[in-house]
Amino acid sequence: MLMGKPHSSSDEDLVPVSEMQEEWARKAFSGFKALNRIQYKVFPCAYHSNDNLLICAPTGAGKTNIALRTILRVIRQHQAGDMVHLDQ
Repeated sequence: MLMGKPHSSSDEDLVPVSEMQEEWARKAFSGFKALNRIQYKVFPCAYHSNDNLLICAPTGAGKTNIALRTILRVIRQHQAGDMVHLDQ
């Protein structure tokens, strides 16, 4: 759970979707310019690590998109060129 002082979000605080290295991963978020504040806070863990996550947030906060990022990360781990090794 993320705790701390309330934080007012500005455009400089948000992670642009373009920060996803792979074009195919960015396509999953077409129409999005940046992650919202909750997604921004968990982005390093959700997209760049194999750490476990437990996300508690209100409806509409972006939990499904966080889960999608972790799925994209797993696909990336088993990708070679344009192929995904499903047996791994």
